[in-house]
This record gives sequence, C-alpha cells and structure tokens, in this order.
Amino acid sequence: MKQSSVNLWYNSVKKLLFKYRDGFYEMPVMSNSPIATVKSISKMPFVKHKPQKKYFESNNPFINAHVLYHQIEDGLWYMQSSATFKENINFVCKTNKTSPSDYFKLYLEITESKVKNKNAYLNGVSYINYSWILLKSEEGNAHTCFKGNETFSMIIFMHKNWIKENLYHDEVILQTSLKDFFKSRYEFIIVKEDQTTAEDFKVKSEQIFKLSLTTNNENVHQAWKEFISCFIYRFANKYQEQDLGVKLLEISTVNRIKIFNVEKYLVDNIYSSFMGIDVLAKKVGLSPTKMKSDFKLIYGETIFQYFRKKQLKMARQIIKKNPKKELKEISSQFGYSNHGKFSIAYRDYFGVLPSDEI
Repeated sequence: MKQSSVNLWYNSVKKLLFKYRDGFYEMPVMSNSPIATVKSISKMPFVKHKPQKKYFESNNPFINAHVLYHQIEDGLWYMQSSATFKENINFVCKTNKTSPSDYFKLYLEITESKVKNKNAYLNGVSYINYSWILLKSEEGNAHTCFKGNETFSMIIFMHKNWIKENLYHDEVILQTSLKDFFKSRYEFIIVKEDQTTAEDFKVKSEQIFKLSLTTNNENVHQAWKEFISCFIYRFANKYQEQDLGVKLLEISTVNRIKIFNVEKYLVDNIYSSFMGIDVLAKKVGLSPTKMKSDFKLIYGETIFQYFRKKQLKMARQIIKKNPKKELKEISSQFGYSNHGKFSIAYRDYFGVLPSDEI
C-alpha cells in the first residue's frame, strides 16, 4: 500500500526528533499546509491527539503543550497553542518536496521568559514578548524557544489563493505594502504589538474556541470570520503604523538579520555605555553607513536614540521599584560617569527629573 505523504515525511525525519545540537533539542514540523502540520505533530512521540475536539496535547521531558485548531473555510485555518518549555527547543520547518507548500502563517505571539534576554527567536532573530510574525512556509525556517519560556500563540494559516481572493482587493490591505511582501522573496516580517491588545486577542480566541466546542452553527462561523478580520486588520495597521513599507522589503534577508543582531547587542549591553557605531558595525559585518540607515528604516530611530530609550525605560523601572536606591548608583549602573547628564537625559525623555519619581 502506498504510504501517505505525512508517513513518508515522518519516516524521513524521525531520526532527527529531539536530536541535541548546539544546546537545543530539535523538533521537525511538516509545514506544507495546516493539515500536514496537524498530522505530522500528531504522529510525534508523547503526543495525544483528539481529532473530534480538534485538539492535541503533549507533556513530556521537553515541553508541556496544548493546541486547538479549526478550519474556518477553504484555504483558511486557525490554530491556538500554549506551551511551557522544559528544555531549549528548536522547531524546524521540514517540507515534503512532493507536496505543495502554498500557505502563509500570521502569528500573534505572547512570550514570557523567566530568564533574562531569553526571548524566542525566529531564524536567529530575537523578538519581543508581544509580536506579530508574518511567515512563509519555507523549508528550514526555525522557531527557537528557551527553557523557562511560556508562550501563547495565535496563528492564521492562509493559502495563497485565499490571500489573492480576500486580501489583494481589500481597502485596508491596499493602504499598506503587504501585497508587495506576499509577492516578494522575503521569508518573514516581525511587528511589535502592545500588551493590552495581545491579551485581548488571547481572551477572544479562547472564548470562540470554547463556544465552538459546545455548538457548531452559523453564529460560531460568523464569530470566527469577525475574529480573523480583526486579527488581519490589526496586523496591517501595526505594519503601516511602524512604517514597514516597500523600503523594508528592499533590505535583504541577510542584512535584516544583521540589523536584528545589532538590536540584540544593544539590549544585551543595556547596562553599559554605548559601544559606538564602528564597534557595532564590525560585530555584524556591515558598513557603518549601511547599518545606520537600515536600522532607522526598521526601528524608526537612530541606533543611539533606540539604545538610550531602552536604558531610560529600564532605569525608570529600577527607580520605581527601588525608591531608596541612590540615583548616582543607578546612573553609574547604565554607564553614565556623570549623574547630571543622566538626569538631563531622563528629564528630556520623560518630562520629569529622576528625583521627582521617588
């Protein structure tokens, strides 16, 4: 009897399951389509799949995960997952070369990390706790999570034909350059979201799934359609708001990853003096001019402005949490040799002196 494409795929990757490499356990996932993803995960060891409830779970030495999924219409699926990571895990997309891979995935991910500077990564790029990710189902895409991470992911799977029929002529989408991304060679986009909005989507997602488990009528279908519309429009608006337009797509994937690494260096060295443009450029392998222009295109401000803002926000948290701590000690903690310069920078950004916050 001829094996299914999922069985063939699984037999080709099972030797890679939880293989330990460079500090991470690898978990291959078949990414050709949402149904292929569901079927491939359900074949994994330690996974309990309940097809009637469109649900699977796994509690093993590596991860504790719960996943719900739902097909809304042809070419449009939705998945909700929550996971606690017991080890460092690297999810790697492995496509079946004999099957089409025509889906885009739109994530809204909430990540909580119990370890400093251990947020999740996509293709080596760190992203913040509340982030949108628009991703093509490409071979080799890697989603990395660290031990201690807790994630809640909301994911829309959109077939390219569904996108053409539903988004290419949509007025909201046409006001952005998302259509250019769908047609481009670039693999992913990461967009920041605020905590309140992300948590609101989480609550709504859980409510609709709970409703769909008890009833299956036109009202539930309409609730899904409205949720998906709000989900996509919110992402499109944030994409436009953060000015991630056509120019962003002109930055090569390699250079975008280098710029994301610049941002990582800044965050990792937040308690130090600014390391300087030339040092950063040398670290990531870009010319200072190219690095500065691409960074501003992606983050909307200069490298130094971004670094100082991060420092001042962190300093404010420390001041409010430890009001008895000497301001001179706090300013020194962030690499300021002169307490007065720290106070001026703080006032220029927040409108008050740090001493007024105590």
